[in-house]
Amino acid sequence: MGNFFDTFIYYFSYFVVVYFVVLNSVYMILLLFSTPQVFKRAQELEIEEDELFYQNKPFPPITIIAPAYNEGPIVKDSLGFMLKLKYPHFEVILVNDGSSDDTLDVVIKNFDLYKVPPAFQIKIKSKPIRAFYKSRTYPNLLVIDKENGGKADSLNAGLNASQFSYFLALDADTLIAEDALYRAISPMITQKNVIATGGTVGVINDCLFEDGKVVEVRFPRSYYAGIQVIEYIRAYLFGRVGWNWLGGNLVISGAFGLFNKQIVLDNGGYLTETVGEDLELTLKLHNSQLSKGERYKIVSIPDTVCWTEVPEDRGTLSRQRERWHRGLIDSMFRHRRMFMNPKYGITGIFTFPFFVFGEMLSPIIELLGWLSFPVGLYLGIINFKFFFLFLLASVGLSLLLTFSSILLAQVSLGKYHSEKDFLKMFLFTLLENLGYRQITVIWRLKGFIKYFQGNKSWGEMKRIGITKRK
Repeated sequence: MGNFFDTFIYYFSYFVVVYFVVLNSVYMILLLFSTPQVFKRAQELEIEEDELFYQNKPFPPITIIAPAYNEGPIVKDSLGFMLKLKYPHFEVILVNDGSSDDTLDVVIKNFDLYKVPPAFQIKIKSKPIRAFYKSRTYPNLLVIDKENGGKADSLNAGLNASQFSYFLALDADTLIAEDALYRAISPMITQKNVIATGGTVGVINDCLFEDGKVVEVRFPRSYYAGIQVIEYIRAYLFGRVGWNWLGGNLVISGAFGLFNKQIVLDNGGYLTETVGEDLELTLKLHNSQLSKGERYKIVSIPDTVCWTEVPEDRGTLSRQRERWHRGLIDSMFRHRRMFMNPKYGITGIFTFPFFVFGEMLSPIIELLGWLSFPVGLYLGIINFKFFFLFLLASVGLSLLLTFSSILLAQVSLGKYHSEKDFLKMFLFTLLENLGYRQITVIWRLKGFIKYFQGNKSWGEMKRIGITKRK
């Protein structure tokens, strides 16, 4: 038994090393692929800053669908951002998903709503609708009040009421950039076969905003919010942009995603039996288009298209990350037939397996790695020099990838103009590896436990609200 245990520890430790090398090699490839795209986009943005650039161009009308559940502290500001967008023709559908707080009252009061009868055809089932409201102040605003059914159910209700061929799924706690619709629709009208577009989500905690736009980007004062700035830059800027070259993204974030409505309707809309509706929909679109042999693109742009208030307390953040991972596990299992299936091209052979091993199973492998190396050192199975060099390389490469992402963001799409904020970003990059990264592994492991328990709850998400910050 002892020999078997020693052999297992020895070979598993080397498996962890190989896993780490492959994982970070893919990340480096994604960074290399994303860099020219980011710089190219930065050059385009200089041209697009001229307000005349967007005039007299054939931009199609867009429906914005924003599900809201207990968003009382932020819904006024968020909806205000949506209604002040620079875009020739759009409508906003806010779906109140049976909120138990004052979300609906805040919207009725601040946007002068009145009840109207429904005037559309039901294409996808959703929970019963209580009432429809229009605004006397904003004729392009529709508010749907419905029984609680979850985010996916609310998006389906919004799809039923939408008028236009393209829709933007937007979280109600998201503050959208005033030119976000121009940026998001651009790939769809300049490239062939683009069916979905995602963009970079910024962290708005402690930023200065007024009159419907962010006027000064500031690094958050909260420890947890600061760490998430680093995560968001890394995940969106090189992670998702890099996948454009490798079969396309497997996830268009639920915070901001623009879609061809008819293709989504043809695939049954959003699945309501999951907490990862954004990932599940994206996978479903990949699955459908590849199965039919259709040419298509699902792309991510490096532009910061919206801003979100991230959790600042440990409890809310842990629930969010556990839910995200639970949604990832659920979606991977639902679409498991894509795994290593040549029928799905590079997505099935490479991208999907990477998400399984590099994302879904990573907390299990990391935890076992933490356990196997100390045990191996104690038993003399693993050489201390080998362990030290591996630890140095793992932390060093992690820092290199994150530092590169920050520099790429600042040089090309610079948002943080204060030297103090810039230095904080590097400090938090170091802090991320000293405790935070390890505790996120525990949170994601809880996702496995809750998934196999059949838990489909969303979890309470505390909001401070932008106007309530000091």
